[in-house]
Amino acid sequence: MIPLQVPTDYDVVEPGLDSIKFESPWMTPDSIDFLVRHLKADMNVLEIGAGGSTLFFARRCRHVTAIELDAQYHDILRESIREKDLGDRIALEHIPSERVMSRLASLDIQFDVISIDHGVHVPSRSECLDAVMHLWSGKILVMDNWAKREAWPGHKGKTAQWYMEKYPMCAGCEFHKFGHDRWVGKGTMVIINQNLI
Repeated sequence: MIPLQVPTDYDVVEPGLDSIKFESPWMTPDSIDFLVRHLKADMNVLEIGAGGSTLFFARRCRHVTAIELDAQYHDILRESIREKDLGDRIALEHIPSERVMSRLASLDIQFDVISIDHGVHVPSRSECLDAVMHLWSGKILVMDNWAKREAWPGHKGKTAQWYMEKYPMCAGCEFHKFGHDRWVGKGTMVIINQNLI
């Protein structure tokens, strides 16, 4: 198993570059542990919102398609990918927020893991999820800050039954919510196919 080091006080509003430094998603620690146990080496990943999570997924999965909305953060991450020699496992793109939806509409491959954790609210994470759900193979879906209405206006407070009715590929999945008393992002939800448990 690949060792993972989560920084102390990883619940701050701005993690700075610790996420990239530690190759760790900026998500609740329990959700990270859960992902470590269930990711597979043959999985393809789509990330909307890149960072330490991009490196984390690249170390454990076949390939990561990562979309980052912030140009400066994209450049920092791109340099880290180069330094760590992970360029063959990561396709990193900077897509400004006004072009994200058209870029998502152009994707035409299947992803085993979809992770949505971008830092702006236009487009919302709900809009992004709706745009890419048809590309999901039904294995692992990661929704960070799932309890924040401004991030997930179309999904906050919805039940597992609602997800399964709206997205048929969620049938046969388990819904794991990882909260944390101090976590500013209100928690991470991982939807995972029961066959992976």
